[in-house]
Amino acid sequence: MRNEKLQRRTIILKPRGDTLTESSYVDAREQKIISITIASGEQLFATVHKKNKGFNVRINQIEMPDNTFDGPFGDSLHYKIKMPGVYKIRIGPDLMAEGSRNGEFIFKAWVK
Repeated sequence: MRNEKLQRRTIILKPRGDTLTESSYVDAREQKIISITIASGEQLFATVHKKNKGFNVRINQIEMPDNTFDGPFGDSLHYKIKMPGVYKIRIGPDLMAEGSRNGEFIFKAWVK
């Protein structure tokens, strides 16, 4: 079992209006979990922009309201919303890839 810290934050996004933009930092022992409550909309979009050259970070997983998971993804996510509820996006290093596992990133998410 990996020793990892999980950072959590919950946001409510509405279609065609709200955009979440957040700067954050993760290291090799962490995953950042951003919980997004979605009441309506058809698609969830998210991106991770690396602030440091050579930084190894990605969207690792998405957890749906019915406790199913999908992933891994790369630095962007385009996901069909199948039901309202809380979607949890896990961001962290890709343990199979090269590069620094410590660094800063900007996360953006929106619903259409």
